[in-house]
Amino acid sequence: MGLAEFLASMEDDDRNEVFEGLPEAQIARLRETSERILFGNTFKPGDLVTVRKDAPIKGAGKPYLVIQIDTDADLHAGDLGNWTYATRFNVITIFISNGDIVPIAAPHWMLEPYAEPRS
Repeated sequence: MGLAEFLASMEDDDRNEVFEGLPEAQIARLRETSERILFGNTFKPGDLVTVRKDAPIKGAGKPYLVIQIDTDADLHAGDLGNWTYATRFNVITIFISNGDIVPIAAPHWMLEPYAEPRS
């Protein structure tokens, strides 16, 4: 790594600290997320869900329909340090993208109930 790359990486670290907030806020967020993970999945087929705004996957605010719960989902063996490492993709959903129905699996703790618009 050259000096320019090193300095650029330090800049990114500073921006991440600002974005992530104070240590107290980070601890509160970690504890709340841990509770969701440890409590386990509460979704069932037929539920409408959406991606949480703080999840590292796209789609917050879009409706997804739960079609299956994979109770035997293995822990993903991605790269250490990547958000997918040791993550269990246990909720299988479908959503609409560019007019197509698309299936996707997501960890239950990155989802929340979808609030249907009131008419």
